[in-house]
Amino acid sequence: MQLIGNASVKLAGFQSLDADERSYDLITFVASLHHLPLRETLQKARRMLKDGGELAIVGLSANKSIADWAWAVLCTPAARAGSRLHRETRDIGVAVAEPRESLVEIRRVADDVLPGAVIRRGLYYRYRLCWRNR
Repeated sequence: MQLIGNASVKLAGFQSLDADERSYDLITFVASLHHLPLRETLQKARRMLKDGGELAIVGLSANKSIADWAWAVLCTPAARAGSRLHRETRDIGVAVAEPRESLVEIRRVADDVLPGAVIRRGLYYRYRLCWRNR
């Protein structure tokens, strides 16, 4: 655990964390939720958040429908331009997994587990999910 100002930061695999109820103000997943079982992970995150705590996700969804594929095609020029601009490379030395759930499936699970979650489609196959534990 590292202290930064008035915050403590803990870098750990989510599944290895003890699910201490109501102990976190913020839980984030950045391009990692698709490596974990979706429903169980969202349920655990919900239990771990304090009242008023927030869950913030930048996730990856699978292209399964015509709408998913159409969006991906429309975003390809912008995504490629951004990759070139930032000099991205394919292999950055991290574990890679293909997303399993489509955005429709992710919305369905989020509606059930995180009522009121806001999900926005991003470039390519990315999405942003924000939820506050009330």
